Amino acid sequence: VQYAVDRKAVVDAAYFGAAATATGIIAPGLPGHREKNLFDFDPDRARDMIAKEGLAGTTITLDILNKTERLTAAQVVQSNLQDVGLTVEIKQNDSGTFWTLGAKEGDYYKKLQMIISRFSMQPDPSWATAWFTRDQIGVWNWERFSSEEFDKLNAEGMVELDPAKRDVIYKKLQDLMEENGNYVFLTHEVTGIMNRDTLVAGLKPNGEPVFTDFKPA
Repeated sequence: VQYAVDRKAVVDAAYFGAAATATGIIAPGLPGHREKNLFDFDPDRARDMIAKEGLAGTTITLDILNKTERLTAAQVVQSNLQDVGLTVEIKQNDSGTFWTLGAKEGDYYKKLQMIISRFSMQPDPSWATAWFTRDQIGVWNWERFSSEEFDKLNAEGMVELDPAKRDVIYKKLQDLMEENGNYVFLTHEVTGIMNRDTLVAGLKPNGEPVFTDFKPA
């Protein structure tokens, strides 16, 4: 699946070319941002692997939140995987249902196969990785990703003060996620901001307004 998904095609279709593809869960400008993915688009390799494992024709469910950009992204993923011999059934969910799919208290917890999901965060890499530890399985770690090394490094990253050392730690954490095979990193999305030309808007780097910093133009 990691080799089969054309991430640029997915992101361009969902965001009309306005968003860039991601190289991990940590955005540019933060310690731990990676320059490239470990696995990139290679449909021939995906096709060969699927054939070798005898998986051609397998049907996979893909759960998404019922939003236009998620459906568009899912349809491109569906087409990509169809091209290498896998059938994808897209399951659209309203928000009330979607955000309970991976909860271990629910009935669907262990039936999840693939999802398109997103996280919001603060401008520190620890906010990106905290949700994928073993104690988050059945909470936010819906993929049931389980790595003792990940948990140990994540704890180290939260208390390390040296930016260079943190950079190494958080890059390794994303490598572990990708090597595990659970993740295809798509995009950090974009935020549209509009204000009157009579105002200078006070905005954080992520587009969040700081109303006390608004002032006349």
